Amino acid sequence: MDIEIASVLNRKPIMKPFPHPKKQDQFQFGFIDNELWGIACKMKEKEEVKHYMVFIRDKHLYSTFILNQIVAKTEANKKNKVGDVKCIADMTKWWIVIQTTILQTIMKMFEVKEKEAKEEEKTISTTRHKGGDC
Repeated sequence: MDIEIASVLNRKPIMKPFPHPKKQDQFQFGFIDNELWGIACKMKEKEEVKHYMVFIRDKHLYSTFILNQIVAKTEANKKNKVGDVKCIADMTKWWIVIQTTILQTIMKMFEVKEKEAKEEEKTISTTRHKGGDC
């Protein structure tokens, strides 16, 4: 999980990033900052533990596994308000459904294109064997 979060944090987000909270070091892993809609996380980089904010607006950069881990950590943190946890969980689950639907649609589209290409290739090779022009 740390490797994926580190690789995402090193990417340049399309939108202008929010400033990180000043008291971020005091946040426990999974703490929801409802002003910035970010979730505090700690990550070990080499031998040093660093504190980061995972922003909900960047949810498209993370895999469903990481998103589920983040939701689990927010639910486990007792400092979070029930309404905030529900909002984060609902939003994340909604995004996972959307992301899965998009990926399945893309797979189906490529499946259809691949079948069409194979059929076209078969037709061309059949025509060549019969002595047709190409």
